[in-house]
Amino acid sequence: MSSDIERRNIMKKHEHYNQNSLDQLKAIEKSFSYIRLAVETHQTPFSPGLLVIADYGSSQGANTLKAIRFIIDQLHQKYSQLLMRVPIVVVYNDLPANDWSTLFRTVQQQSSGAGFSLAAGQSFYHQILPFETLDFGFTSTSIHWLSELPLQIQNHCSFLFANDAELKIWQKQAANDYKIFLQHRSNELKKGGILLIVTLSRANDSSDLTCNHMLDMLYQSALHMHSQNLISDKELLAYNQCDYYRTLDELTNQELLKEVNFECIKSETHRLTNPLYEQYQQGNITLHEFARRYTEYVSSWNESSFRCCLIEKQRTENEKNALIKQFYAEHLRRVQLNPDYFAYNPQRSYIILRKL
Repeated sequence: MSSDIERRNIMKKHEHYNQNSLDQLKAIEKSFSYIRLAVETHQTPFSPGLLVIADYGSSQGANTLKAIRFIIDQLHQKYSQLLMRVPIVVVYNDLPANDWSTLFRTVQQQSSGAGFSLAAGQSFYHQILPFETLDFGFTSTSIHWLSELPLQIQNHCSFLFANDAELKIWQKQAANDYKIFLQHRSNELKKGGILLIVTLSRANDSSDLTCNHMLDMLYQSALHMHSQNLISDKELLAYNQCDYYRTLDELTNQELLKEVNFECIKSETHRLTNPLYEQYQQGNITLHEFARRYTEYVSSWNESSFRCCLIEKQRTENEKNALIKQFYAEHLRRVQLNPDYFAYNPQRSYIILRKL
């Protein structure tokens, strides 16, 4: 993974992501029933006297810890006597440029009963753990980020608006990345171990327009900046979200799963409501507050991508920060004009895989 991609795919630091990721939290809360089933189908022996859990894409930890604690709780219910004698180790994984200070602080403050904590600062497109040492792997709202930018999309920031030729290249990159991710997890897992994937997804028939609205509004905000001569042609072209929302068919391809020694226990897709929009509809927050908080949510995962497009050499950090502020002010204005676009969050797929 290149240093440019690491900079693009980093969540906004200093607690910002922890404080502005209700969408991601809702996806994790939805995963609890899948965690129960995953633990029921878990079959690995604990040897040598250790149970290892790994979370891939932990970011700043607040949401991750809710999943980890629930996984451990379910494991305790299944293996109550055995786990009294077996220590649990939790490995938190993210990119080297992640906000590790916030993650460590969050884990220290909130991880009571969540096992012994370790960290692995490396892309999950590499092998993180030794062969056949992992009992339970978990990842949520992470693997849509690609390892490389396949190519710059000419007239948008998202693959969803790519032309046919561009889309084929992005699909190939996404397929290769997913295979690599699964192969490394298969290497790490013991036989009978579980990998539970929660990921941003899209409908096979492109009927769900939520992610289109979300990503198009970002590009329209960038176009506005360009029309005001605030960013250059080169910078507009460089503004690309390095992510890909796979369909459930892409995520559960039987030929691929067989090749990397997995069986699919269960796979489903859900369209989750936007908790901020619900608060707005119920009259608990104003339209402006909804737009402000939704924009903060978007900036928590998008700001690094927009910052990376500001490539004109004369720009100082202060100038970049001012442009970023203007960009999200324009985004907020557009959200206020079209709040109903965001009644739902993009689809999530939930997939339970077991190592053969």
